[in-house]
Amino acid sequence: MALRGVWQLQKLIVSYCDWGGSSRGIRAFMESYLPAFKENNPQLEVVAEVIRGQHPHLKGFYRKILFLFLSVSFHPPVQLKPLAIWLK
Repeated sequence: MALRGVWQLQKLIVSYCDWGGSSRGIRAFMESYLPAFKENNPQLEVVAEVIRGQHPHLKGFYRKILFLFLSVSFHPPVQLKPLAIWLK
């Protein structure tokens, strides 16, 4: 969201496990929706990080507050797209 023309979300970190079942949805999200999300939001730094043995999550770093954390384990990719937009 932009406040007075300034985007508040500075960085979005997508953390997932490359072999865990709870990360299946986020891996599919990264293949299908994340490239378009990056293209539509050039002001945003999007980083994908592998965290083995942990549940997937989205972490948004904002201009004024430290960060916002959303656990997305066992979510299908269709439900992850609105969550990423909501963080923005």
